[in-house]
This record gives sequence, C-alpha cells and structure tokens, in this order.
Amino acid sequence: MTRWMNLGVSGECGWPDSQIEVRFGTTRFILMPQTSINSASIHLETHSNDNLDEMTTVNRFLSIVSWADKQSLQNNYGWSGNTVPCAVPKMGLARSINRDFLTRWNPLLDPKQQLAVALYREAMSVNSIPYQFLGFFKIINIHYKDGHDQMAWIKETLPKLTENHLRDRILALSNAESDVAKYLFVSCRCAVAHAFSDPLIDPDDLTHLHRLSAGLEVVQALAEYLIKYELNVPDYP
Repeated sequence: MTRWMNLGVSGECGWPDSQIEVRFGTTRFILMPQTSINSASIHLETHSNDNLDEMTTVNRFLSIVSWADKQSLQNNYGWSGNTVPCAVPKMGLARSINRDFLTRWNPLLDPKQQLAVALYREAMSVNSIPYQFLGFFKIINIHYKDGHDQMAWIKETLPKLTENHLRDRILALSNAESDVAKYLFVSCRCAVAHAFSDPLIDPDDLTHLHRLSAGLEVVQALAEYLIKYELNVPDYP
C-alpha cells in the first residue's frame, strides 16, 4: 500500500501557488500551496518504518532551494501514512491564555537574568534542533566560561534533575555514554558549534538530529535549573 509523508514548510522562499510535482534525483515530491487554512507543504512516498532517509531527502531538497533563492525555508514536519498526499493545516501562532497570567510580572533588573531569559526565549522559538540545543547551552555559559567548567557543573547538576521523565532520559544517556556531561558538551554542543572536525552535526541528516534530540530535553532542564536556582529568576506556576 502506498504511504505518503505530509510535511508543512514555512519561510521567506517562494513556493508554488498551485499543486505541482517535482523530481529530486530519484525522488518524486508533490508541492502544495499555502491557503487560508493550510500551510505550504511538501509530500513524498515513504517505504520505511522510521522515515529517516525520506526526511533527510526532504531536508536536502529544502536546503538547495533555500540556497538558490537566498531565503529561509523550514521543515515544520508533519505525519505519514495516508494513501494520498494530504494538505497540512496551518499551525497556530499563539494559544489562548488566562489574562491574569500576563499581569503578574515585574522587569528583571540583573543583566545576567535578562540575558538568560532572552536566550531561553530564543532557544524555545528557533525552528532548529541544533540551534535550540546550542541556545540552551549558551545559558550555561553565562556562569561557566569554558568547557571544563561546564562539564563539571553538568556532572554535579544532573542528579538534581529529579523529575521522572528526566531521570529516564538521563538513564538512557548513561547506558549509551560513559560520561554524559562530556557527551553533551563534546558530541552535541561542540558538534553543533563547529563544522571542521568530527563529531559534527549535519542539520539535514535525521540520524544526526535524532541523536541530538535525545539530549535536548536534558540540556533544556539544565538551563532551566541554572536560571531558577543560580540566577534566581522567579518561576511562575
């Protein structure tokens, strides 16, 4: 049975205003236009269970289009399994929120606190797993200047992350890596920041992104711990 992947795309690149079919090497893509209710989207047949190769091929195509048009183009992902290509509904910009939640805050006066929450918002907003990972790591860098200090702090702080889902993540990393702190710094943080030596992260390669995403939740929790308990930024339940 034919199975299709349906992936939303966004950015400043041009996109067709009607459905078209394109060939990218041996891969056939269906491109659908943006409408009032649907996102611009890209679709392809998938023949694997994990979809990693197919998703990587999509990213390779989007990267070439972005380079050629000199504009941004993001893969917003989607789902697979339909027997025909299906339009991708637009993503909401902001959900409804209790107005009282928005009236309880005062400005942060400490420059390090201001920088930390600015970097946190940037990391939460960026549509890129590698740069999201790096963004959270930059928060650790506010207090800990070099790699040795950052790894030492991570090793000391990991046992303080006691939520069940984080303990499960950390245990999984510990089972795969002898030194989780070193792995997060060298094989993840440095691999994102540099492109001249191994290990490195190819942002088009889904196997690389899966490896990186395994530690992303842990690094986010480390950044949140530093903001709350070392920079003393109030939390708002």
